[in-house]
Amino acid sequence: MKKLRLCVITSLLIASSSMVQAMSYNFSVHEEKNTPLIVAVEQDDLARVDRLLAVDDNTEMCDSFGRTPFLIAVAHGNLEMINLLMQYGVFVAATDVWGNTALHLAVLNERAVVIPLLLHLGLDVQAKNFQDKTPVRLALEKGGGELLEALIPEDQ
Repeated sequence: MKKLRLCVITSLLIASSSMVQAMSYNFSVHEEKNTPLIVAVEQDDLARVDRLLAVDDNTEMCDSFGRTPFLIAVAHGNLEMINLLMQYGVFVAATDVWGNTALHLAVLNERAVVIPLLLHLGLDVQAKNFQDKTPVRLALEKGGGELLEALIPEDQ
């Protein structure tokens, strides 16, 4: 079983420009440069990600924004990448340095296609980021539509 390492993210700049101290359950922040895995996920390079994870299956390192490979794949709306990362046991409840969950990032990047999978994985539509906004509220701010429909299916 993987050991999850906590890193404390301090002095976060929030939209109000105030500084706060917060603990984020993200892992191994790489501020100087991104790891090869982060770069491969950013480039949507499935084959390279698969090769890298075959050698080292640590999917929990973060970029300087606290985004894990899973969060990056969600922000890109790349279902194939998300499924590949899930095969290696990603932590789906990770958040970035602003407290955004994968659902927040899916909405912010207008990636409605990944929302049903995230809901199936148990992510909470009422989770609040550090701006006190839920994915539902963000979807409403973006005009609702497809994003809101994906967050709140008709059968509910």
